[in-house]
Amino acid sequence: PADEAVRQLQQRLLPFFDGSNFSVKESDGIVSDASAGGDCIKVNTHANFSELELQVLEVHEGWVHVGTTLNGRSQPWASWLSVGSPRITALQEGLAVLIETLTFSSFPGRARKISDRVVAIDMAERGADFIEVYRHFLAQGLSERECYKIAQRVFRGGMVAGGSCFTKDLSYVKGLVETVNFIRSAILADAPQLLPLLFVGKVSLDDVPVLYRYMQEGIIEPPRYLPPMFRDLNGLYVWFGFSSGLSKLDLQSVQAHYQSLFST
Repeated sequence: PADEAVRQLQQRLLPFFDGSNFSVKESDGIVSDASAGGDCIKVNTHANFSELELQVLEVHEGWVHVGTTLNGRSQPWASWLSVGSPRITALQEGLAVLIETLTFSSFPGRARKISDRVVAIDMAERGADFIEVYRHFLAQGLSERECYKIAQRVFRGGMVAGGSCFTKDLSYVKGLVETVNFIRSAILADAPQLLPLLFVGKVSLDDVPVLYRYMQEGIIEPPRYLPPMFRDLNGLYVWFGFSSGLSKLDLQSVQAHYQSLFST
């Protein structure tokens, strides 16, 4: 239940945000199960959470969304880095999904939820109405509540008759692809020192090299609140270095080689 989720999230995140005014509280005024706002995570009073979902909230809403806000606020000169705008949404959401993966907090149901939202947006853009989107996911075996929430996210502020919808949820996948490629490119260019700047505030990927130059001049302070894998970059260096090489393999031939083994 929400009150227990609040207690556990506070217990997990207060040490991470040591020295800040961070808090977690229940809210009856949000549509989603939880959301980050400034130095606070709001938890929907009517929602229930699994252990896995709490892990996702800890790193997604906490480490990324709240963390980048507080890092921006702690800047001596560039406190505007704490203020979001539409141009930073893809990096914020993509980085949050990546952190879910790197910490093994994500799970198949979570990945499917993100994928389903993209499908729902595509359907709505092609003209499907609220009921058609709802029934599509009902046919996929989702509960009535889950189907309603997917349709609700896509049609909020749009036209329930279809054709015009809320497309923010595309940024989760778009941002993940862009962020992974940025990290791989930085490592292949032997510039991993850029990577902590992903957390310096509400920024876009194109901002990071520029902000790094200003950090070298003492105008920008390094981010205070960093996930452990971005504080010590050795693991990321190896992970993404190997992944760059593995991406060049012909996966189809590898799968064909093992197919007979898997089918027994």
